This record gives sequence, structure tokens and C-alpha cells, in this order.
Amino acid sequence: MSASPIHIRLVLALALAALALAAFWPATGFDFVNLDDPAYVRDNAFVNTGLSAENVRRAFRPHENWWLPLLWISYMADAELSGSGPAGFHRTNVLLHAANVVLLFWFLSRATKSPWTSAFVAALFALHPQRVEAVAWITSRKDVLSGLFFFLALLAYARHAERPSAARMAPVAALMLLGLLSKAILIALPLLLLLLDFWPLRRAGDPLDRREWKSWGRLIAEKGPLFLLVAVFVAVNLSTHVTGRGGFAGLPAGARLALVFPNYWAYVAKFFWPHPLAVVYPVRDAVAPGIAVSALGALVLATLAVLRLRRRMPALPVGWLWFLVALLPVIRGLRLGIASMADRFSYLPSIGLALALAWTLPAVFPSGAWRRPVFATAAALVLAFCAVATRAYLLRWQDSETLFRHALACTRNNYVVALDLAGAYARQNRTAEQIDALRLALDANPACAAAHAELARLLREPHPREAGRHLEEASRFVQPYEWYLHSAIGEQYALAGDFSRAIPHFRAALAGNPRLDDTAANLGAALLLSGQPAEALAHFDALLLRNPQNDRAHFFRGRALLALGRPAEALPSLQSAARLRPGKIEYESMLAVALSSAGKSPEAVARLRDLLRENPDSAEILNNLACLLADHPSSPVHDPAAAVSHALRAAELTGRKDPRILDTLATAYAAHGRFDEARQTAQQARDLAATAGDTNAAAQMETRMEDYRLRRPRRE
Repeated sequence: MSASPIHIRLVLALALAALALAAFWPATGFDFVNLDDPAYVRDNAFVNTGLSAENVRRAFRPHENWWLPLLWISYMADAELSGSGPAGFHRTNVLLHAANVVLLFWFLSRATKSPWTSAFVAALFALHPQRVEAVAWITSRKDVLSGLFFFLALLAYARHAERPSAARMAPVAALMLLGLLSKAILIALPLLLLLLDFWPLRRAGDPLDRREWKSWGRLIAEKGPLFLLVAVFVAVNLSTHVTGRGGFAGLPAGARLALVFPNYWAYVAKFFWPHPLAVVYPVRDAVAPGIAVSALGALVLATLAVLRLRRRMPALPVGWLWFLVALLPVIRGLRLGIASMADRFSYLPSIGLALALAWTLPAVFPSGAWRRPVFATAAALVLAFCAVATRAYLLRWQDSETLFRHALACTRNNYVVALDLAGAYARQNRTAEQIDALRLALDANPACAAAHAELARLLREPHPREAGRHLEEASRFVQPYEWYLHSAIGEQYALAGDFSRAIPHFRAALAGNPRLDDTAANLGAALLLSGQPAEALAHFDALLLRNPQNDRAHFFRGRALLALGRPAEALPSLQSAARLRPGKIEYESMLAVALSSAGKSPEAVARLRDLLRENPDSAEILNNLACLLADHPSSPVHDPAAAVSHALRAAELTGRKDPRILDTLATAYAAHGRFDEARQTAQQARDLAATAGDTNAAAQMETRMEDYRLRRPRRE
């Protein structure tokens, strides 16, 4: 007895699932990659704490400039079930892809009644090397997850097509909504359903035949709720995704349109010859009018040609238009961002090309007994080639270094990948290789602000002059929307004592992302240290209204009040900082300074001595204790000999390279009557401050040098 069609479909479905799992299961042993995985999963606290009511609520806010709540919930579920390691996240991606392969097959075999051709299309979808990025990259979960709801929506629509009703259409809309909550690519679904209405569902005839327009009008109308979802999610994504508007944001519409047409052909080429494949393809020749016109002409001719065959070979125009429509939301020039293309973007669009090939090629050749074995052999060879190529490329994804080195080897001038490779080396503390990778990024793109900023940070101590040049270049090339870079550049200027240049970068970072509390605290500190304590105080008051548990805000608010001569008001802020971060030496020692300024010098000295017993090698505590002991002779804690001893120890611990500590040592010498040593030490402190670019401190030390020359101790 021969197997019934349902049995054949079940066997084929199981075989396809096994095929997909066998091809991609090695990915379950892979690591995170240093491209978006840290932000999306590895270092994402709210993902790694698993499922909770609060985390689910947070999932419905924009993250990483996208509104994808279902994506974040799926990550949380993985963390809840499998922990924060990469294995569980990879396993879910592989299982989702296998499920999608089965669902695609089930829909096609049900709609076309051709199980073997449907199985080939599903197997090609399962094994094509372009699937690797979508499956092996944890961050690309959005593609396989939205794909799950896409295929479920197709099955629900096939059921609706058999006996149309509003009740049967409702699940299609619900599944589309779930898909859109995973990735906005499903905005293409209503148009794809209209294509399927022509073939294979055959719900209406030739759309170019006037007699069929009434039927098509009815089919368009029934999809009204789906088109409404499209409008809503287009608006949502335009309002939430901002960082990708960089490189081409200033181009006129015509120039952006010129990027679209060649990009279509680039995806066609990758479908038929998927080599080489890279995680990031660099952008070259952003706008080339001649190529754009030629590509447009070829697209028009190809589309007209397949439309002429719509009656004899309906799968051909449906597959071709499926490809064009499904790729449109992520095509270069319309999509937000400047990457030339991405293999993951072909996850759903490539199905259209597979449909066109699988159902059209047999119709081109004459019938005969030879057809079945020849086509079966050809299909097997194609799938075998894909399986081998997919396994080879999949192994490149096992860790960041392997992946990025492969991408650099098969592309040119790929500064984005060089930056990512530098990040991978940074995580392994391989600083020399990190610097080499950053220089490689600058060779590819001398205007790469991120590479300049990171080199400035790494070279600040060993090569300060070169670091300064890189910092200048980073400041020159950073874009307004790169708020994270503005923050990093501001930190570098602040560390160099150049607060006047740090402040604008901190302001730019906060303009792009007002929720950066660390950057807000850095801005307030820069205002304070640049001699603007009143503005700094107002800034910290505002920050504490938003986040009353910010210990740095309390700390610098206290320092601002000290600078304004209001030590009694400073004490509660500094006490709050010390309470929120117990044991932090900087907070404890500054609290002692505030106690002294408030007339409680014995209590302050006792507090610092207790801290010093616990932290005998703390230059910060030694320095502050020396300051108090070198105070005015009338002070109850005046002890210049001990002040010199503590300040000398602090200077030794810092290699006599901290101008602030040398300034304290000079003060202690002067209090002890050793004015020549005081003047020489103050001169060293002034020179160090001037070299570091801290002109305000250098000027103050210059004034004190004159006091010491006149044998006058410092009085503050």
C-alpha cells in the first residue's frame, strides 16, 4: 500500500527538521560575538535577570533604538531557562530556524499540493549559506523569531483562503502583530499575501485583466487591518530608530534611491553564488549614477519579462515580486543605516527566488522520462553544495576573533569589522593586538571617530602626544548622533584636565540620550572642576531629582557646596554618598575634608586616621590627611612634621607624578618652615599640571611658588 499524502508530508517535514538541526546544531557550542551581542544579551542586565513582571514591562520600551518587545522577552526566557551563557540563546535560534523550515514546507505543500517541490524549496531555505548569519548570530534572533510568526501567518491565511471569514482572518492579523513585535520586516506581509492570492492560492485571476479588478478589490479590502498595522509600525520604527540615520541621512531622496537598485542585484548574486560571505560588508562607491540607472533598467526589464509569463508560469512573477517586496524594507537606501547589505536580511526574501526557480525550471524543459531523475539529481547536488558551504561558513562564527578575521580576509577596507576585532581583543586584555586592529580601522577609514577615541584612551599614558592627536581627530570627526562617542571623548578630555573641551561633548551626549546618568555626573564634575560650582550644583540637584540613589551625584554635589563655601550643607550630601557606596575611599576622605571645613577638624583627622589604618597605601587618604595637618598653626590638629611625612608617602606611591599631591607636599614643607623645598616641589607640581593641560591649577601653583619664595606658608 502506498503512503497517503499526509504521511508523505509528515515524513518530509521530519526529514527537513532533522536536516536543519544537523546543519546548525554545532552553533549551540559557539560563544557570543563582539558585535551587538554584548548590548543585546551578554552585558544586558535586564535580559540576564530573566523573566519577571518588571522586566516584561521594560521589554515594551525601546531598546537599542528599536521597539521589539517580543524579542527581549524571548531573550529573557532563554536566560530564565538556561542561564546567561551563550548555549541557551544559540539553541533557541537553531530550534526556531528548524521550526521555520517545517512551517514553510507545510504551507507550500498545502497550498500547491506539490510536496516534493515544496520540500526542495524548504531544504534550500534550510541549508543556504546565507542562513548562517540569521541562525548563528544571537543578535539576529529577530529574523528567525519574526520568521516563525510569518510562516504561522501564512498557514493561518491558507486556512482562511479555503473558507474566507473575518474569524479566520483574525489569527492572521494577530500573528502578523506578534511578528512585528519581533521585527518590522513583516510590514511586507499584506503585499506578499496578495501575491499568494494569485498563485498558488488562485483566489483571483490575472490582475491586469479588468474583469478581475472587482475580485482584487475585495482581496485588498479584507487586508485593511493588516495595512493599518503596517502604517502603525512604520511610524513606530521611524520614531524609535535614530542611530542608523548617519551616513546617508543628508543625501537627497534621489541619491538615496540610486542606492536601491544595485543593491537588489547584489542580493540576487549572493543567492546564486554565496561566496564570500561576511558578517559586515563595507560600503564602497555610495552613489554611482551610471550603475544605478543600469540596475534600474535591468530590474524593469526583468520584471516586465516575468509578468509576460504570469499565465503560463505564475510561480515566476510571484517569486520574483516576493523577492522585491520582502527585501524592500531592508534594502540599502531605504533602510535606516549605511551597511551595503547583510545576509540576514535575505532570510524571508530569498524564498521568492527559490519559489520561482523550483516551479519554473521544470516547466521550461520538455516532458520526458528523463526529467524526474535529472531534476532530482540536480536538486541533490545543489543541496549538497549548500550543506558543505554552510558548514564551512558556520564554523567561522564560533567566536569573535575567528569571525572578524574571516571578514577582514574576504573584504577590503572593512573598518567596522576591524573595530569589532579590536573590541574582541579588548575583552581578552590583548592591548597590543587591540591597538593594531584600531590602526587597521583607521587605514580603512581615517575619519573613524570611534577608532581615534579608543586609541586616545589606550595611548594616553604610554604616548600622550599621539593620544592627544587621536583625541583631536575623534573630536573633529564624531557625528552628532554618536552620543556614546561624545561621552567617551568628553571623558578623555576630562582626564586630561581640559574641562572646557570636555563639557560640550558631555552636553552633546546627553542631548542624544538624556538617560546617561554617568555622563550627567561627568558633566557636573567638569563644570565644578572648571570653576563653575554654582552651575554644577544646579546640575546635580536636577540629576538627583531623577535618580536620588546616584552616589556620584551626591558626592560632587557636596564638593560643589564646599567650593561655594557652604560646608555645613555639603556634609549631608557627602554622608549620603558614603552611605550609598560604603568603603569608597574617595567619598570617605572628602567627607573628612568637609568635616574640617565645617570646623570639626579633630573629628576629620580621626576619621582619616581610621581610614589610613585600613588602607595604609592609599595616596588619597594620605594626601587629605596631610592637607589637614598642614593647616593654620592655630588649628587644633596642626602637625606639619606629620603632614610632611604623609605627603611624602603619597608622593612616593604616585611616583611623584600627581601635581595635586606634590602641591600638598609643598604646602606641608612650607608649614614646616622648609620654604626652599616647598618652592621646588611646587614648581614640579606646576610643570606637571601645565603638561597635562590643566592651566588653572598651574596658575594657582605659580602663585603659591611666589608665596614660598617670600617665605609665606599657604593659608586656605
